[in-house]
Amino acid sequence: EQSIKRLNSYWDGTASNNAINRFNAIKNTFYTNRYKAVNNMVSFMNNAADGYEKTETAIQSAAQYFK
Repeated sequence: EQSIKRLNSYWDGTASNNAINRFNAIKNTFYTNRYKAVNNMVSFMNNAADGYEKTETAIQSAAQYFK
């Protein structure tokens, strides 16, 4: 990102502005997609942990009948 910002001081014009705007659009899209992917993984892991806890509780409850 810093290289793109420095490029602006050496390259001036419409093409430079277009290139920088394109980079920023790609950067923002990448950030948004990465955020969504991590957020989805967090949701999946929370749901999985909840399911494991419920299963463990059910197993412990059923085990009481075999004592």
